Amino acid sequence: GAAVEVLQQAVRVEPASAELRYNLGLALKQRDDFAAAEIELRRAMELDRRLPDAPFTLGVVLWQTNRPDEAAQALRAAIERKPDYAEAHYLLGTILRTKGDLEGAAEAFRRTIRDQPASAEAHLSLGQTLRRLGDVEGAAAATAEAERLNKKKVDAQAATFAVDLGKRRLAENDLEGALQSLREAVRLAPDLAEAHYQLALALRRLGTPDEARAHFAEAQRLAPWLLIPAE
Repeated sequence: GAAVEVLQQAVRVEPASAELRYNLGLALKQRDDFAAAEIELRRAMELDRRLPDAPFTLGVVLWQTNRPDEAAQALRAAIERKPDYAEAHYLLGTILRTKGDLEGAAEAFRRTIRDQPASAEAHLSLGQTLRRLGDVEGAAAATAEAERLNKKKVDAQAATFAVDLGKRRLAENDLEGALQSLREAVRLAPDLAEAHYQLALALRRLGTPDEARAHFAEAQRLAPWLLIPAE
């Protein structure tokens, strides 16, 4: 509410600012004042025909207020302004699938994946759409990739927890416990630089410098800005 008031005052001072109009529309949307949000977002679109976020957020508002055709039109305007707008492609695909345009939905989900290949949701939605189109093989492949990405995300979260636990154990001089946690972190997320770095610290303290150097090297390969402490 306070944000809306401040932005309304700012718009009165600078009524031709597309950015202020967009931010006001976004704040109004977050307050569920969809009618007022729509007015500001449409005004922002008119003031700056290059700004992609205004038509995208307008598309969300129109979708939330049960106007799928208008929402699709707004999302296409966002994509025209920013062709690699993955979120716009995804929502457009969702709307098209709801309207029964399965071919259009599949293409929109493919565009989402092209621009955001790690989106498990896009792979899953593509798989569901392809299944309805009768493409059993394509559906299975997309669904399997969604499952792989979801597992990778869960593993990354577990690895972060294991790194934190390993650091605590290392601070408590529990070297064996730290090694156990940090090796598990590396197993779960082998591309997590922090896991290799902390494991290397623990290995160095344990007196295994060769293995420590190998993990320091891997950490620095993954994150070149990391500084390796002198032995």
